[in-house]
Amino acid sequence: MFTPYAYSPETPVEHEDKMLSVLTELNPKYCDCAAGAAGAKIGYYSSGTCLDYAYDKLKVPYTFAFEIYGKNLDIPSQRQSSTFLQMATNSAAHKAKRI
Repeated sequence: MFTPYAYSPETPVEHEDKMLSVLTELNPKYCDCAAGAAGAKIGYYSSGTCLDYAYDKLKVPYTFAFEIYGKNLDIPSQRQSSTFLQMATNSAAHKAKRI
């Protein structure tokens, strides 16, 4: 469960605590895995992600990337074949939908 940035070990200056608070709440239920800035957590840098683009260029205040796993899977052995679902929400869409 990741926040910007994927292209460096840096963490976002704005909204970092709020993004981490969302991940802290969701992590035990859906992943129980590393959470935080993608570049710092996954062990390599990934340039050109929509996560960083949405945060830096589109100024979406809360952007996240989630690795999605099915139930009852051995998560560590499945990581290499997992797919990233990257999603960005802006505050207006979040308020409107109230996920």
